[in-house]
Amino acid sequence: MARDLLVAAVALCAVAGASVAPHLLPLERAAPLPAAVVWFCGLAARVLAALTAAVGAAFYLPAPLVTQSGHWCVSVVIPGGAEAVVTGHQVAQAIALIPAVIVAFATVGAVRKIAREAARVRRLLRDEVLWTGPGGASVIGGQSVVIAAAGLSRPRLLVSAGALVALDDEELAASLDHERGHITRRHRYVVVAAEILAGIAHLIPGTERARLETLHHLERDADQWSLGRANDPAALARAICKAALEPARSPVVTGLASGRTVRRVEALLRPDAGTVAWRRSITAVAAALVAASLVAASAVPATAASGVHALTQHGPERHCAD
Repeated sequence: MARDLLVAAVALCAVAGASVAPHLLPLERAAPLPAAVVWFCGLAARVLAALTAAVGAAFYLPAPLVTQSGHWCVSVVIPGGAEAVVTGHQVAQAIALIPAVIVAFATVGAVRKIAREAARVRRLLRDEVLWTGPGGASVIGGQSVVIAAAGLSRPRLLVSAGALVALDDEELAASLDHERGHITRRHRYVVVAAEILAGIAHLIPGTERARLETLHHLERDADQWSLGRANDPAALARAICKAALEPARSPVVTGLASGRTVRRVEALLRPDAGTVAWRRSITAVAAALVAASLVAASAVPATAASGVHALTQHGPERHCAD
């Protein structure tokens, strides 16, 4: 038991550090990828907190507390001598499993959302592409300015007819290179992982901000990739503004206007990269948070296995002692 408590304490410290750190650091001045890693670790930490709560409720809640809750539910919520049908012990066991059931349903829901969106994008690329446009991009109809990288296994550049009309040559070239950056650097897998983690931990405060900030810094990384192809920052900023009315809303589509568009435009027009020492410090913080997240992630199954072992040794009565 002492070892379990030590493991839990270490995991709790790791989760707390990964959750709080992104909110305390001025990550807009850091390099995009380390900043994205820091926010992604904050997102993963919230999922680990949810899993830890599920494991703790299932195996480590004090037996008297759970048992008294079960008896109260039977006597008050289900009046009329219901003990003959369902016992307080049975209700207590069900109460202990509620967090695990919530996490399981949230996980299934998040995965199903990704699967549905992936199928929808496949249908879009199969049925609504009109012709092949500039840079090998697939052109779809519509007056909206849409430029995106769509798909998971074989992503394709997507451009709307409205974008071809609204953007000049410099803006279009910078935008297409931005989306090529997403594809080349495999941001789509991080986006999908972030969406699933956010779906699992959606009840925990700060989850939505962690998801949005992770996506924002991936957009910054794609912006930098585009600028590295000798594109004009002002042209890319203008294209982002023109596409801002139709941001991508699918987890398997990275649109040009995704992320925090105002902050991205400001960074392009008034770049403030920060000092080399600051960037190295954030990289070190990102590496430390990855290590902390791995420690916490390894502690959850170990703690669960210990709880299962204790349950098999002592039987269900460990939660149901009167």
